[in-house]
Amino acid sequence: MFDIEKKPIIIISTPRTGSTALCKIIYNKYKHLPNFKEYMEPLLPSESFENFFTDVITNKNKNFVLKVQAGEIKNLPDELDEILCYNHCTTIFLRRKDLIAQYTSNYIAKIRNYYIYKTKIVFPDKKLMRELNSNIPANINLMCEAIIDIDYHLNKMNNLIYKKNVEVYYEDLDLDQQDFYMKTIDCLNYDQLYNKIKDLNNKKNTPWFLNLTKSVTKNKFKNNSI
Repeated sequence: MFDIEKKPIIIISTPRTGSTALCKIIYNKYKHLPNFKEYMEPLLPSESFENFFTDVITNKNKNFVLKVQAGEIKNLPDELDEILCYNHCTTIFLRRKDLIAQYTSNYIAKIRNYYIYKTKIVFPDKKLMRELNSNIPANINLMCEAIIDIDYHLNKMNNLIYKKNVEVYYEDLDLDQQDFYMKTIDCLNYDQLYNKIKDLNNKKNTPWFLNLTKSVTKNKFKNNSI
């Protein structure tokens, strides 16, 4: 599935689609190449940005896989943006078929503050399993924020001018880490949360939801979280 000749490899994704695991899969496949690097969200404020800029822009290294959320594309350096625009790379668009599940996963990640697993946790971990196998509170404002976050990135993805070489869906990935990754939605009342978010999503065009969205968005911009 990932026998890719043209490099660099750019994964453009939205939250909760397994992009971190996919990035790892691709890196492990091509890490034998000279100076092959992996960059996950280097455009966000972090120490890795300088290394990314030096390696990719200054040293002209094209042997790398970059994972970036669609909403962060605006922060790409002009030189890398040019590579994307002129299709000098392999661009993978990563999506999720079940949008409600994506909203729900994003909501639970917000509640638990679990986004990226930097170290592998071996299950069963008693403390973590107690936390995972518990009821998650239904916070309507946070549910609304979880929907807005995903829709923001999806809208950016749908309006990108870059040519997608490959379109991949989370549900079709055979991820070694999938069981581990899916633990972020392992809670006793997952079905109830899924249905609440589904109902909330069905009300997107109502005045009530639009007013709630304005309130949530105002607070997010105030807190600089978008």
